[in-house]
Amino acid sequence: MSRSQDRKDGLLNRRDLLKLGGGAAVGAAVLGACAPMATPEEEPAAPAVMSDHPAALLPSGFSAELEWWTHTDHDTTVGNVIRAGIDRFREANPGVSVELRVFPNREMNDKNRTALLGRQGQQTIFSPLPSYMRDGLLEPLSDKYFEADWLKETFGFQEALYWEGDTYIIPPGSLMTGAFYNKTLWQEGGLTDEDVPRTWDEMLEIAKMLTQYDDNGDVVTAGLSMHAEAFRIARDWPGQHGGYHYSRELGRVFDSTGWRKFMEFYIRAIVEEKVDSPKMPPYLEAFPTNRAAMTVNKGWLVGTFTNQFPDLEFGVFPTPLAADRPDDGWWGIADDLGFGYTVNQFADDDEKEAANALLRYLYGDDEFMGRWAVNSAAVPSKLAVREWPEFQAPRIQTFMLTAPYRAPFGGEEFPRQREIAKTALESLLQGTSIDDAIAASQAEMAVVMEQNAGTPFIVFEPDYKPPADLSVLQAWSSGEIAYPFS
Repeated sequence: MSRSQDRKDGLLNRRDLLKLGGGAAVGAAVLGACAPMATPEEEPAAPAVMSDHPAALLPSGFSAELEWWTHTDHDTTVGNVIRAGIDRFREANPGVSVELRVFPNREMNDKNRTALLGRQGQQTIFSPLPSYMRDGLLEPLSDKYFEADWLKETFGFQEALYWEGDTYIIPPGSLMTGAFYNKTLWQEGGLTDEDVPRTWDEMLEIAKMLTQYDDNGDVVTAGLSMHAEAFRIARDWPGQHGGYHYSRELGRVFDSTGWRKFMEFYIRAIVEEKVDSPKMPPYLEAFPTNRAAMTVNKGWLVGTFTNQFPDLEFGVFPTPLAADRPDDGWWGIADDLGFGYTVNQFADDDEKEAANALLRYLYGDDEFMGRWAVNSAAVPSKLAVREWPEFQAPRIQTFMLTAPYRAPFGGEEFPRQREIAKTALESLLQGTSIDDAIAASQAEMAVVMEQNAGTPFIVFEPDYKPPADLSVLQAWSSGEIAYPFS
């Protein structure tokens, strides 16, 4: 009998669940966000509303050449969103050319900083790091280009819009995390929608049941695809165990109860239970090709899977909870506010004028802002988009149920923390002890903290609360109601 069949036969006493009840950057111009743009077929498309913001159109005969820098961190759908917005802008402003340039994600920040410190006008619009504000490398969006009243009336997340009295960046939305399950593999394993896990331990038990191996014992279908992006799962654990993941004291996360417990979970999943393997392709390849049964990641995968893999049958459910979650533990946490757009201080006047006109146009365009948010399962920053029928769809609102108490925007420690976390987790697979991995992570993070002392770090209370708040999630997690998700 195979190991997979043993696990299926052995999963007998699991409690019954109730039945289903219901950044880019613009070079001589722009840097953009990471989000897909397709609309789920079952939802009606919202009407496009073009910008009525003053001066979105440039004078007749005006000309400028801009570059939009974006990254390839996830997929090409963000490029489609950007291209569509640029095309609409250029129809109204034919004298402005915009070149879309794509770079690997890890190179983007270095390229931006090199260009800015060299006082180059190369990237006019782009997604900045917080130190760019401190160091005077950005052109403020407020006053000259963006009326304060329009900003206040149009966007939420007001605390994220300002730094020392100026607006430098407008985030399209707040990215949420959640869990995805492959319905084909789910059904082959004899499971239904009602069997989605509520806790991490339940998720691991289901992953064990759905993992498949070849004759050599190597994983060929992962029950839980996590090795490539485990830090995304790890970021929920400190909050669930009462720790605060996003703060100026980020270095302390590596010695938190939640981080240590996640390391233990990671070893159980990868080393002991072998529900995934570093030899397996990452989630973005494995999940849509039926080689992974579950994964945990950003909401932008809703748009990616819908657009790029139309034959993929998948469902979503909230990020699982720690079974021993304390009373002050969170249910979920925002990934971040996503990338926004800002303007290069060293571009020439015509480039600045054209770049800001483009930003005004995009931020005033409900179609652009809405496609970004809805297809990222993100809380939209644009207030009008929150009224879209698409935003109210169960698949999107599932991510909203775990809207956190706080969300981060800024802090250059965060990208480095992710890299340190990846290194620590990889070292565990090489035999490093949890204590040694934590000590090495703390030492490296201390250096990062010292290097970034004095940079802006903005943490704010989200201004959006889902209609059901946490009551639906709590009722489901306690077994009072049936599976209410999609």
